[in-house]
Amino acid sequence: MKKLFSFILLLCIALVPMVSAKADENICKDVKGQDGLKAALSGNCDTITLGEDIELSAPIEITGKTVTIDGQGSYTISAAEGFADSGNNGTLITAKDTGAKVTLKGLTLSGAHKYGAQAYNGGELTLD
Repeated sequence: MKKLFSFILLLCIALVPMVSAKADENICKDVKGQDGLKAALSGNCDTITLGEDIELSAPIEITGKTVTIDGQGSYTISAAEGFADSGNNGTLITAKDTGAKVTLKGLTLSGAHKYGAQAYNGGELTLD
């Protein structure tokens, strides 16, 4: 009985960091508009859930952070009329440079001049 109690106690101690890590996640909910998305990306959001379709007037490059952008299966990020790609191959969202880990989840990308999303120069991109 003593061994069982010790085992359960050790198991609980081992699981506490995993539960705590999820509790500390910064979630930015119901993000709206291009400016709202840019603000969430420049803040300390780990997960960004969209609250509406978003049109981008220019590409978004994400560097040096791990982030999930969640369209909740309903929302689209698209290129606005007059989208200025300024040499970025018409990409909407780029995970740029080592250290950028971007997950796009439940999201539609539309109207890109060439690429909806890309990983570049060591960046990581996951499509979910």
